[in-house]
Parts: sequence; C-alpha cells; structure tokens
Amino acid sequence: MDGSILQVGLVAAVGAMLLMLYEMGSALRPVACPECSHCRARQEADRLEQDRLAREYMRRVNLPDDDDNERMR
Repeated sequence: MDGSILQVGLVAAVGAMLLMLYEMGSALRPVACPECSHCRARQEADRLEQDRLAREYMRRVNLPDDDDNERMR
C-alpha cells in the first residue's frame, strides 16, 4: 500500500474525530427559546458580559470610551 493513501486516511479519521467532538459539544448546549424567562435572562446576562468585556478591552488598549464608538455595537 502506498504511504500517501495511509496519510490521507489518517487525516480523514482525525478530521472526523474533531467534527464529532464539535457536534457533541454543540449538542450539550441548551437550546434557547424566546418565550422562556430563564432563556431571556441568560441571553441578557451574556449580552452584559460581552459589553463588559468590550469595555475592558477598550480600556486596556486605550481606545476612547464614547457612546458613538461603533466598536461597541
């Protein structure tokens, strides 16, 4: 058997394993619904966390912290 065929097979097997791990991880995340108060609270908490991280990043790299900054949107 040619060595290149074995290498292609090995790369395909590793790629399939990585894809499987990604799909398993996404299956473990809960589905968010717009009606549920718990899901809306989680979405709001995620949005607030992203805002906080963006402000912290802007402060760390000395960007202006004005309201009309498009990076915050």
